[in-house]
Amino acid sequence: METPSPTGYFYLCLFMALILPKVPVLGRYFNVFNTLVHENGHAIMALITHGKVKHIHLFADTSGTTTMASRYPLSHFLTALAGYPASGAGALLLFYLVNTHNSLSLLIAISTFILLNLLLFVRNTYGILWLISFGALLYLLYYLDIPLAMYLAVCFFAGILFWQSLTTPLYLIYLAAKTPKNAGDATILAKITRIHPLIWSVLLFAATLTLAWYTVQQFP
Repeated sequence: METPSPTGYFYLCLFMALILPKVPVLGRYFNVFNTLVHENGHAIMALITHGKVKHIHLFADTSGTTTMASRYPLSHFLTALAGYPASGAGALLLFYLVNTHNSLSLLIAISTFILLNLLLFVRNTYGILWLISFGALLYLLYYLDIPLAMYLAVCFFAGILFWQSLTTPLYLIYLAAKTPKNAGDATILAKITRIHPLIWSVLLFAATLTLAWYTVQQFP
């Protein structure tokens, strides 16, 4: 059998990142990585705008919440706005760094991201257990020290963010159209601005679609 080229490996990982998350239990487990990045988008924006992050909760159904406090209405607005674009920006950054061909450094960076969330933000039981198990998986990749395995893992994680940054805003549009009072970030933005959640969900999708277009430019 012919061995796939490096480009072949890349697109195989991208395909697996699309298919594997559809698998029951296992798929949800990996999709929580996208939830973590999404919630960190909220948390980082809250800190940038002089807010205080109380905690992040991650759940087995791939949902998550970030609880923050701020005296400034603009901080609440920007914090609510930041989640979905954070996933798109995360995918763009990871794929850009994949092109540096330094998978070990990327693996260490993701591990540091996991550790910081464990120490600073995530406070519910499932979230803590997920971070520990995901961190253990990253350590196993580091311990085995197989460059191809590291490369495939980094591409897979980037692919998770890429696909989820497109599909989750689409689902948000569905929620905003059907149950606007339960459309997550779009509902929060609507309460702040008095603009219908459906409009916010479409704008968030447009933002992630733009980031996805730039991400595709990083593909080999």
